[in-house]
Amino acid sequence: MALMIAHNVLAYLVGTPRGRLSKLEKQFLERPWGQVKQSVEVKLLPREGELYILARSEGRRQK
Repeated sequence: MALMIAHNVLAYLVGTPRGRLSKLEKQFLERPWGQVKQSVEVKLLPREGELYILARSEGRRQK
């Protein structure tokens, strides 16, 4: 799914394998949560030309 096309920049949102997320866990823990919607929070981690996004929602936490 393409998220943004502006000034010849194309960005995609893709899933990241759990193994890679495990390697980034410590860096994510140091980041603050930001509010996106009332029930959705994210942490952003720019790294090696990529932007990793960790998201959590109230609905998923209740499952």
